[in-house]
Amino acid sequence: MAQHESELVIDQYFRKKGCEYWKEQEPAYGSIDFKERTVVIVGADCGTTVIYALLKGAKLVIAFEKDDKLRAELENTLKDYGVPSQKVIIHGEWLGNYPKGDVFIQDCEGCEIADNFSEISKYEQVCIAVHLWIDFAKLMPNLIGYRVTYVTPDFKEIVLCKTGLKSPNT
Repeated sequence: MAQHESELVIDQYFRKKGCEYWKEQEPAYGSIDFKERTVVIVGADCGTTVIYALLKGAKLVIAFEKDDKLRAELENTLKDYGVPSQKVIIHGEWLGNYPKGDVFIQDCEGCEIADNFSEISKYEQVCIAVHLWIDFAKLMPNLIGYRVTYVTPDFKEIVLCKTGLKSPNT
């Protein structure tokens, strides 16, 4: 199956689940090098970003999703795609901990308000979805050097990414 066809199949799969975020993955996270990296995802939803990271070569994904229904959908997605259980560690609500990893992706409604950027800077690559209903002015000084990679069609969320924050495997 050609890559374009495969992308359409994945998009249709997630749309049937009511998770219409697959088309956001490449523009939002396409600048991230996932190959052989441990990826921490806060706000894993039904699994779009988890599947994207795995397809791009992530060796391990540590996923946080507090909503029980979405977490069940994430587990179903992994089962449907035949993802081995040792490739994804699923947790419930993110409590502000920063597991060891190489890539940190956060798309958790409002979590960015409490981010600890000294902890985040330990990751080699970072993407944070900023929801525009938060006090963006307080967050802005921490986002210097990040670049906008995606803006939702309703302009309520901006994804900002930064790479090269630390040396790989340190």
